[in-house]
Amino acid sequence: MRALALTMLLLTVATTAPRARAQGDDAFERQRREMLDRERRVILNNDGGDAVVKAREPTREGMLTARTIGLEDTHVDTIFYCTNRGTFSRHTHRSEVSETFMRTDGRYERNVVPALLEQGTDPLQVMIDWCRENDVEIFWSERMNDGHDAGRPDMVSEWKRQHPECLVGSEDDRPPHGAWSQVDYSHDAVREQMLRIIEEVCRNYDIDGIEMDFFRHPCYFRSVAWGGHATEEEVATMTAFVRRVREIAEREGRERGRPILLAVRVPDSVPPALAMGLDLEAWLSEGLVDLMTGSGYFRMNPWEYLAELGHRHGVKVYACLSDARVQEHASTFTRRAQDSYRARASRAWHAGVDGIYLFNMFNPEMRFLHEIGEPEVLAGLDKTYFATVCGAEGRSYGSPDYWIAGGSQWRNTPVLTPEDPLPLSAGDSHTVPLHVGDDLSAMRE
Repeated sequence: MRALALTMLLLTVATTAPRARAQGDDAFERQRREMLDRERRVILNNDGGDAVVKAREPTREGMLTARTIGLEDTHVDTIFYCTNRGTFSRHTHRSEVSETFMRTDGRYERNVVPALLEQGTDPLQVMIDWCRENDVEIFWSERMNDGHDAGRPDMVSEWKRQHPECLVGSEDDRPPHGAWSQVDYSHDAVREQMLRIIEEVCRNYDIDGIEMDFFRHPCYFRSVAWGGHATEEEVATMTAFVRRVREIAEREGRERGRPILLAVRVPDSVPPALAMGLDLEAWLSEGLVDLMTGSGYFRMNPWEYLAELGHRHGVKVYACLSDARVQEHASTFTRRAQDSYRARASRAWHAGVDGIYLFNMFNPEMRFLHEIGEPEVLAGLDKTYFATVCGAEGRSYGSPDYWIAGGSQWRNTPVLTPEDPLPLSAGDSHTVPLHVGDDLSAMRE
């Protein structure tokens, strides 16, 4: 009788435990869907300069005044806060696995990181607190291969100095593509260090998600930096790495009882991304990514391409309106003007994206921040359209050829700027598409 009772008890446990877990999983996934479906009219990427060069004083308020206070009543629903400091494995958040940026010399005399640490906080925590107070979503943004230190060797991180074999080149032996100081993700040491950094942030900070910024800067393998395209093995290595990031976010999210979403910023075209080692189709089809932002200092396709790619896999898509980086000394119209941002946003909304993403735009007082997140508001406003807004063939960051051999072969957007004019001879005829995001017939009325 005792044996029978024990058997029945075991059967009860065996049949009810999986059901209880399934219910828990269902709740977790419902929460993920609710978080994913949150409205993101405008995502603002704050690259963290407010903490190291722009703070008004060495306090929480002094940092927030630089780029954040004033966003409360705008269309900015989400902030992607970057703590990376110009190189691999150096940050402004509190860390035991990455180097903390403590310099206060020269242009960094306003660096508030040391003061905030003494006050028991850090820039990432300050931004999280402000976002919670103002019902703004907060992602931690990590630049996957920041190469700013190539032009400033004193900025090279200690990790890079200890692992010179993990770089794509050297100061005396510079590759033709990308920056010599960028890391090569074919090395286990690179991937493991980045995974440790990501895991620590997921574990220690109450963030809604993390962004892997693969556009800042898009060079990930030595083979690509030196003129080739990523091999199948390198592509598989990077996909496996992204898969591990997803596993970390899942594990840590379940541990805290709330999902950690995963966003990526990538080139807005599958072929060049794949040549760089980024298999967007695989990432999306496997469900490794929740949000995808495309483009930056150059754009490869009309926005419809990116919207279709993401939506085909059920992923939210955001159009990156990056700073133009086009020289306009003698130009009548400027690509940095409010009318231009209105036009760019209107065009992206018309193409079917889920929201607007701003990069290298830090003034919370800009009027268009109250306008570009709602197509209905934009409809009646003045706009200035350009055939080409970002980048130019003759500039480094603005050309896909700077990052990968033959990158321009996949470019399906026109190049027409003051730096790259279209020469015309008598009798010549050229057509340059100008994509407009307004219903012109309705505007006529």
